[in-house]
Amino acid sequence: ENAYNALVSCSEMDNDLKLKEIALFNISKLSYENKDESLAEKQLSNFLKQFPASEYSPEAMELLTYLQIKNNRFDDAMIAMNKMKSISTSLMKLYQRANYARAIQMVLDNNLEKALTYFDESNRYKLDPIIASLTAFWQAETLYRMGRYEASLSFAEFFINNTNEQVLKDYQSKAHLLKSYIYLHTDDKENLNKELALLADTNASSREKILDSIKANFIPENSSLAENDSYVLTYNLPEEKT
Repeated sequence: ENAYNALVSCSEMDNDLKLKEIALFNISKLSYENKDESLAEKQLSNFLKQFPASEYSPEAMELLTYLQIKNNRFDDAMIAMNKMKSISTSLMKLYQRANYARAIQMVLDNNLEKALTYFDESNRYKLDPIIASLTAFWQAETLYRMGRYEASLSFAEFFINNTNEQVLKDYQSKAHLLKSYIYLHTDDKENLNKELALLADTNASSREKILDSIKANFIPENSSLAENDSYVLTYNLPEEKT
């Protein structure tokens, strides 16, 4: 407490700007580490406003971005990250996971255009190959719902060709089913039969009976935010409803 009070006193000293700069940054960092998030965000913002060229600005911006992502202010986080000259690997990983999770929430809310924006942002840092693969799958599903079949087909094929079949086996089947419906809508009977042959061991005349007239939407579970520690925040990956 005495150390904190000393920092507060130093932060109010206008006759020594360097000392004030160091004190303001450390006060902000203490609030962050003590999980006083509302206060930390105000202090970090104030520090960056007063000392934008500080040597501590990159770390302050990163901490502020963590708070913005945690509090579902993804657009603010995007703006902040675009201002950074360099980005840590841990923040890149968080950004990928967080934007993927946010995109899934948009899919659940049927806000499909916004979902595509967040999927694109998730792809900015493809550090986790599983998330990158799932992003491609859900981009294909989202575009299919929007009637953009050519683009949907491109993402579905990318997912199938670039995903370990054993890791995401269920999603592989769904991707082939999605392609079947695309070919059904585009009246591509040759490719439709090829896809259906992968889904069921039936004769050619009965394969189309596998499909309903309208494809049911693939529905993900909502994602949740779990905090591991004050510097690393991770989103649990959404799971499919069974």
